[in-house]
Amino acid sequence: MGKNIQKTVGRRIRDVRTKQGISQSQLALMTHMTKSYMSEIEAGKKNLTLRTLAKIADCLGVGIEHLICDEPCGAMQNSGGGGLRSAEPGK
Repeated sequence: MGKNIQKTVGRRIRDVRTKQGISQSQLALMTHMTKSYMSEIEAGKKNLTLRTLAKIADCLGVGIEHLICDEPCGAMQNSGGGGLRSAEPGK
């Protein structure tokens, strides 16, 4: 799953960023990262720490789960048991 999840997260970061009309350079500046590092993140070449992922998500105005989960943003919520569960009853 390693490289695959990195590419998925990078693609989702790029998708959210472009939908918001934010350039890669702007997001790099907002997150205090270099443009080349941001480029490598979006290309799936970097294994992000949770701290870095949280910083990017915060600057984009989305939750981390929006960048890593297959469910639509908001469809997952913290179960209180250290994991994520569906917000829908019976799931």
